[in-house]
Parts: sequence; C-alpha cells; structure tokens
Amino acid sequence: MPPDFYNEDIIFEEPEELMNIFSYHEEQNLKKIRESQEIEDQLEMEKEREAKVKKEIGNEIIEQEKI
Repeated sequence: MPPDFYNEDIIFEEPEELMNIFSYHEEQNLKKIRESQEIEDQLEMEKEREAKVKKEIGNEIIEQEKI
C-alpha cells in the first residue's frame, strides 16, 4: 500500500451531515417517483380519452355512410 493510502480528507465532520444529505436525496427521489406516477396516470387518461374519441368518430362515420 502507498504510504498516503489512509491520509484522506474528512468530508463530513459529523455523521448527522451525511444522514441529512441522504435524507434530502431520498426526498428528492420520492418526489420524482410521485411526479412520474402522476405523468403516467395523465398519459393513461389521455389514451382512454383518445380511444373514446376514436370510437365516437367511428360511429359518426358509420352513421354518415348509412345516409
């Protein structure tokens, strides 16, 4: 091992600092997960709306063809 292997700068003075950083990042990740789920829900609603509109338009075309 090189002689300076154990000579590292200490980034955190207190263990609580590291826990605060982990907590912050965990909160940010959970926020992004929630936002992503909301986007997925909105996308699903839009797909359902699109299917409904296509069905209505299809029915209108069928009615027009009968005339």
